[in-house]
Amino acid sequence: MRAAACPLLVPVIEEGLRSTQAIDAILREYLTELVKGCDSLVLGCTHYPLLKPRLRRLWPRLALVDSAHTTAKETARLLDERALLARGGRGRLAICTNDVNEVFTRIAGRLFPGEKIHAVSLE
Repeated sequence: MRAAACPLLVPVIEEGLRSTQAIDAILREYLTELVKGCDSLVLGCTHYPLLKPRLRRLWPRLALVDSAHTTAKETARLLDERALLARGGRGRLAICTNDVNEVFTRIAGRLFPGEKIHAVSLE
């Protein structure tokens, strides 16, 4: 198993630059050596699934593991196992953050299209 820090990815994603040549260059810089000989890449940050289309285009044979999806599936399994899983109906989306700003609002809107965002400042 190998790992790499990718400090520029989150700011680039938050600025909405996911479809530019710049992001391809950054991804190549961070990942080319890392993925050599690998068959899977774990997307270990909540922002990284937004890069799936670019990653698939750059490395089409690489399986992408979305850690958020995997975590949600395991959480649902544990809740079901413990009879704590809600049945039927639709829950209410509530987002808590300590920094409600334009970037946050834009990203939340992209992640939850059509949903009303109820943000609560923790300050």
